[in-house]
Amino acid sequence: MLKHLCVSLVIATGIAAPSIFQPTPVFAQQMPGMPGFEHIVLSEKIAKQAIDATLFIRKNYKDNEIASADPSNMVGVMKSRGIYNKILGDLRAFGFNSPEEWSKAAMSTAIAVGFLENGDGQDMMAQMRELQKDKSMSAEMKAQMLATMQAIMPPENNMAVVKKILKDRAYSSKVKKLFEG
Repeated sequence: MLKHLCVSLVIATGIAAPSIFQPTPVFAQQMPGMPGFEHIVLSEKIAKQAIDATLFIRKNYKDNEIASADPSNMVGVMKSRGIYNKILGDLRAFGFNSPEEWSKAAMSTAIAVGFLENGDGQDMMAQMRELQKDKSMSAEMKAQMLATMQAIMPPENNMAVVKKILKDRAYSSKVKKLFEG
């Protein structure tokens, strides 16, 4: 149902949010079950920098296991392969102060893209309503699942930023490449 969203989460959580956005977390909401990830408030500039940086990293570091790394361990892979500082230098050229910062921006972008491509989260909202009605589940389990689902939902600002970016043909094409590869 939210297959693309799940892919977005995996892509995004890569290094605590691997790939695409903003260095200034004006909004930071920790996701239960996803330690190290928090949505950040995106600007158009940061989102575009994250998209460009992600494509650059995928192209130039494909032989270093970065593209296939578990997103939650991307920074770990960079460090273990001895390329953290080299990638740091590359990411600075895109306006990021660290791979971790880039990761959070990328994750926030990817999640917003996933939600937009799945009806602005309407599927998840419907699932949340159904979950609230479910009598077969403990209140504690329900509360935990609802909290996780709510934490996953991107801030409205991020949705608006990504909507605008997706109207730009060049960036729409780049975003498509991110989800293909």
